[in-house]
Amino acid sequence: MQWCNKISDPMLVQFLADDSGGTIDVLLEVEAPDPIAAYKMEAGDDAPRFAELVVNSESASRKQSERVKATRSLLDSLKIPYRFSPSARVFAIAVTAGQLRQLLAAQSVRSIVPNRRVRM
Repeated sequence: MQWCNKISDPMLVQFLADDSGGTIDVLLEVEAPDPIAAYKMEAGDDAPRFAELVVNSESASRKQSERVKATRSLLDSLKIPYRFSPSARVFAIAVTAGQLRQLLAAQSVRSIVPNRRVRM
């Protein structure tokens, strides 16, 4: 099982094993370089405040963009509707067990977890 490191939720493992033909809502995280974050202090009226400054190298941004594009192409080819959150690099999707196996085999997929809050 080469996909073991991409899913850790027992419910998803069971869903793959049962292969009942139904669908499950999941969140698919794209395998992309993590953003490089630096923190900077700002002067405030009452007290100093911290502001996050996120800086990505051009090559890291390009690599992330390529992997998101590859994942979109894969989802389109599997005819899976999706919603994408660019800041989280996550696709919200509903998949069958067969589609889930195909997604787990993709290099552009970092992890897949059940979507317990966001609904399509």
